[in-house]
Amino acid sequence: MTINPHKLTRLKKKTIMSEEQEKYHITMCEGLKAESVLTEAERIVTGERNADYSDPVDSFNHIASIVSSILNVEVTPYQCCITMIAVKLARENYKHKRDNLVDLAGYTRILHAIRLDELKTK
Repeated sequence: MTINPHKLTRLKKKTIMSEEQEKYHITMCEGLKAESVLTEAERIVTGERNADYSDPVDSFNHIASIVSSILNVEVTPYQCCITMIAVKLARENYKHKRDNLVDLAGYTRILHAIRLDELKTK
């Protein structure tokens, strides 16, 4: 199914859509299946980010070590991940962006991996 650009222009004039809503609307109108937030988060955490920044648990261990040194108090990988979740919640509360939800799902997955790693090392 293709979209007539003139119809889209008329639609945009009738309703005020954010850029994010417009992208979603165009995707849906074109009949494309949008990737779910959870699927995208899984793909990013296990693929792109993993390749760019190493294993997430290792990465958060490293982040915790750096933050602990800066603050001169022990900060755990779990606490660092919870803080990132708080950042994304605050951003989503201010303004909805799909990326906030993707990141929330990703950080939740990483938080679970951190907990599993803690259980293994006990």
